Amino acid sequence: KFHMNCVVWFRFPVGTNSLNTIEQFSIQSGKIKRKSKPIVKITGEDVVVSFNILVEFVAHLNHKHFPASGHNLNIILENRLVSQNELVFDAEKEGLRLSDNLLAGSWKPIDKSVETGYIKSDLVEENKTMEIGYPCVVFSVKFLNHDFRRFVTLYLPLFLLLFVAIFSLFAELGSGSQGALVGGAVPGIIFYRLVINSLSPASESLTKIDSVYFLLVALALIILFFYAYTLLVLKIIKDLPKTVYDKRLLSLEKQNEILLYVVLLT
Repeated sequence: KFHMNCVVWFRFPVGTNSLNTIEQFSIQSGKIKRKSKPIVKITGEDVVVSFNILVEFVAHLNHKHFPASGHNLNIILENRLVSQNELVFDAEKEGLRLSDNLLAGSWKPIDKSVETGYIKSDLVEENKTMEIGYPCVVFSVKFLNHDFRRFVTLYLPLFLLLFVAIFSLFAELGSGSQGALVGGAVPGIIFYRLVINSLSPASESLTKIDSVYFLLVALALIILFFYAYTLLVLKIIKDLPKTVYDKRLLSLEKQNEILLYVVLLT
């Protein structure tokens, strides 16, 4: 949910539009909490009408690439009381001005665009003669987050924990140090989900950090299962003749080496 305090202005030739029609504009998915009386100014053969408004609106943000992503904030101005045949909006990017003191935290505007047209509705499906519409303008502002603290907070501990789990593959097979490394890293990665949930925005689809997390959890669990498999094999072969034991141990070490390469290449 966003709050916007702004000036909306219209310019049109004298006598072509009524003030009552112009002031019926609205913001899609929003509610105008306050609107000033129209401020009218004559410039040559044109009339300029402006309104100071405070609007509360809802915009849908795409968090697919969270936490390393920008967002497009779309503000749609419309007039539902007229058809596209009665009124057409004409706007340019230069007409969209942003304050230098936007209250957007670490989010900074890096680009903007304006598109005009109309929103249509089909009264009868696949019958263009039964189509109605009303004029609108889409003001788009692209924001980029310049605060990388959340990015570091989410990714750095995850990869450090995974490196600890990977480092266990360099330890002696079945040793206590290997068990300590695996036992500390794998649960840490799994329970780090609580931190991710607390810092992530509500999203209906998987975000980038979700995809990375599930991949790292899968790798960590593979390392954990291999450690358990190692303990089981070492327990089985410990009483075998030394030649057989050495052969089985060499095979286990090769499997450990293969797993290390697979994890690192992933």
